[in-house]
Amino acid sequence: NRKGLLGLSNLGNTCFMNATLQCLTHTHGMQKYFRFCSHTYTSRAQSSRQRLVMAFAHWFERDWSKTVSAGHHSPDDILRSFQALNPSFAGYAQHDSQ
Repeated sequence: NRKGLLGLSNLGNTCFMNATLQCLTHTHGMQKYFRFCSHTYTSRAQSSRQRLVMAFAHWFERDWSKTVSAGHHSPDDILRSFQALNPSFAGYAQHDSQ
């Protein structure tokens, strides 16, 4: 069983983001919220913040689902959501986790 053991693809200077995401995936409260609380952000006209919440929900589900089969997955949906919320993250420049 590979639940919670998936690696993350480096999308170009995303190692700090990936390290933070790996910490978050093992934070029980975050995991519980994103996996078991209902998400009401399902309308087509989603805000950037709603898309980020849904990206996290899908990411936690991929990482902890009962049928994990891959050795890694890509956090590109989370990166795109961050870039939409804060244009300073656009592109692939190096950014520290804060």
